[in-house]
Amino acid sequence: FYGMLGEVWGWAAGWNLTLEYAFAAAAIATSWSTNLRSNLELVAPAGSDNSRWTWLFGWTLLNVGGVSVFRLNVVAGGIVALLGLLVSRGVKFGAAMTNGITILNVALILFIVAVGAANMNIAENWTGPFVPEETGGWAGVWRGAAQMFFAFIGYDTVSTLSGDAVNPSRDVPLAVFLTVGTATALYMAVGAVLTGMVKWSSLEKENSLVRAFHAVKGARWACPVVSVGSLTT
Repeated sequence: FYGMLGEVWGWAAGWNLTLEYAFAAAAIATSWSTNLRSNLELVAPAGSDNSRWTWLFGWTLLNVGGVSVFRLNVVAGGIVALLGLLVSRGVKFGAAMTNGITILNVALILFIVAVGAANMNIAENWTGPFVPEETGGWAGVWRGAAQMFFAFIGYDTVSTLSGDAVNPSRDVPLAVFLTVGTATALYMAVGAVLTGMVKWSSLEKENSLVRAFHAVKGARWACPVVSVGSLTT
C-alpha cells in the first residue's frame, strides 16, 4: 500500500491489520479458555463444586442491576500476555515456536481425523436435511461461514515475505494457496468426522470435539489427546 498509494494509506492499512490481529487474538484466546473450562468440567468428579476456579473464566468487574456488564477473562488475558512475551524474544525464536506448534497441531488433527473416521456412523448421522431450519437455514450457513473467517486470519502475512523469496512471483502465490488450501482441507475433514460420529443436532456449542469423542464408546480412549488438540489448534 505504501508503494502504490502513498504513506497515508500505507499507515492506515498497517494499523487496520494490527486491529484485525488484536480482535482475532482476543477471540481465539477466549475460545481457548472456553475449551479449557469445558475440559476441566468433563474430568471433574460428579457433584464436585467447580465455583472455586470458574471465576478465572469470567470475573465480574462491573455489575449493574444484577447483570454482569463487564467481565474479565483472566485465562484468556494470561494467554495473550504469555504469547506476547514469547514473541518479544525475537523473530528467530518466534518462528521456531510457530513451526513447532504447527507441526504439533497438524499431527493432532490427523490423529483426530483418523480415530474419528474409524468411529463414524454415516448411515445414522449423515441424513437430511443438510440445511435444517433449526439452525436458520441458509442464513445459518452464512453465519457459520462468517465465523469460520477467523480460521483464515493471518495467512495474508505470507505475502509480506516476498522480499525473502527466491522467486516471489511464483513462490508467494503458491505458498498462499498451499497454506489456505491445507487449512481448508483439514477443517473440512474434522467437520466431516465430527458430524459422522454424532448427530449434528446433539453437538454441544462448547468444546464439541471432545464431547463427541466422549459420547462415542469406541473413541472415548482418545479423549485426552483430543482434549490437547482442542486447546492447541
